[in-house]
Amino acid sequence: AALEHVRLDFTPAARAFNLPLPRGWLLVGVPGAGKTYFAKICAQKLGFPLIDIRIDVAKSGGIKKFKQLLARIDSCEPCIPYFDEFDKFFMGENSGEFLGVILTWLNEKTSKTFVLGTLNRLENLPPELTRAGRFDKVFYVDFPNDFERKQILQLHCARFDRAYQDLEHGRLTPAQWLTIIESTNKYTGAELAQ
Repeated sequence: AALEHVRLDFTPAARAFNLPLPRGWLLVGVPGAGKTYFAKICAQKLGFPLIDIRIDVAKSGGIKKFKQLLARIDSCEPCIPYFDEFDKFFMGENSGEFLGVILTWLNEKTSKTFVLGTLNRLENLPPELTRAGRFDKVFYVDFPNDFERKQILQLHCARFDRAYQDLEHGRLTPAQWLTIIESTNKYTGAELAQ
């Protein structure tokens, strides 16, 4: 539902009423929980290209190149700039300068960009980035629950056996599913895929 609201806020009708553009979301959760997959789904649902901004590439050219990169992103609107491991942008050399550039860009951007940042722990971000007005929402991506684990497993099993597409339980009995679901507690989506 939240993604549908974002989609509607980018429509010409919303623009005609000068509704504020959505700013973006932070996705926080354990590694392998599906944050990157969720970013790809957002891009697909919004119909925007996903621009993957990796820390090593962004920081390799220094502050000047990073500012140029952000300007290019704005010129590619509408798009989704995706900062994977967002908290790592603010660690190490020039971290204060990168923070200043990002804060200025987030505050002043008027382009149709929807920023997504993923990280493992929210407390690793500088507090200035979590203030109101920087990002619209923070989503916590947790381990899948029992029902979600079964859906994920069925999805991957269906790649090899169509019975898992059509039947409620595939080729397994409810008791067999229960054993599998109990033994995969605290598994991430990536671990279930393996």
